[in-house]
Amino acid sequence: MFLSTIVISEFEVRQRITDLELHNFIVKPFNIEDAIAAGRLFEQGFATKMPSEDRVAVKDDIKLLAQCMTAGIGHFISDDAACARRVTALRTMGRVASLPYAICTQESFSDAWFAEGNQGSLNL
Repeated sequence: MFLSTIVISEFEVRQRITDLELHNFIVKPFNIEDAIAAGRLFEQGFATKMPSEDRVAVKDDIKLLAQCMTAGIGHFISDDAACARRVTALRTMGRVASLPYAICTQESFSDAWFAEGNQGSLNL
């Protein structure tokens, strides 16, 4: 799994990242290609912001999504339900190519998340 340097900076606010076992992660730095993609994605991503959501949090979410897009990462895992909702909303709009599928850790696991077409979001 990839671990963004953006996530590391957020984690460091409350706990040292070195407290975690990181040997199973590939650290993904935020680079110029990611920044360009984030700038292009910002307007559409910000349009999915709920009035109660913090603008700074939305900006960081957009940066993380841009990182996924430039690296070809197919799934985005978060415990932030608002972030997962934003990713799903952007995918539904269909105007942004290569967005990852959102997985919210607050939901029960479904192996369908990883099936072709990410059928985990369907209610059967």
